[in-house]
Parts: sequence; C-alpha cells; structure tokens
Amino acid sequence: MRGLWPNGFGCGRRRKKELVPVEILDQAIDEMAIATLVAMSSIPARLYPYAHNLAERRRCEVVIFQVRREPAAKALRRAKACEAALAATQAK
Repeated sequence: MRGLWPNGFGCGRRRKKELVPVEILDQAIDEMAIATLVAMSSIPARLYPYAHNLAERRRCEVVIFQVRREPAAKALRRAKACEAALAATQAK
C-alpha cells in the first residue's frame, strides 16, 4: 500500500535509536486495519462470484462480519480500560 510507511520510517530509525512520533504509528496502524477490513470484505465475492451461489455468499458475509466485530469489541473494551486507568492516575 503506497503511503503506508512515511519516508525515513523503518529500520533506519531503529538503527539510529530515534523515537518514532506516535502519529506516524497511529496512521500506519489505521491504514493496515483499513486494508485488512477491505480485503476481508471482498472474500465472499471472491468465493462466490456468481448469482447462483448467493445464499452461500450471504452466509459467508455473515461469518466475516462476525469475525470483524470480535476484535473491534475487544479493542473497544481495552480502550475503555485504558481510559479508566488513565483517569484514575490523573485523579491522584
């Protein structure tokens, strides 16, 4: 994917022992997540490209949607736990 890794990011920074700005890593993670979701969404159409397999294609779409929701739910729970921990440390 073009633009995923900005110029200068990667092994060179590790060798120089430079910190990478969090914004760059967030952008890279977001782009990889989007690419993964798009690829997963195309699986039913690739498996069942013809109209006579429409029922199987719909069944596959349901499974993929469930698989996509599981890590999203875990990430949301983790984000809430991190926010609660951060709020608790700031309250002290």
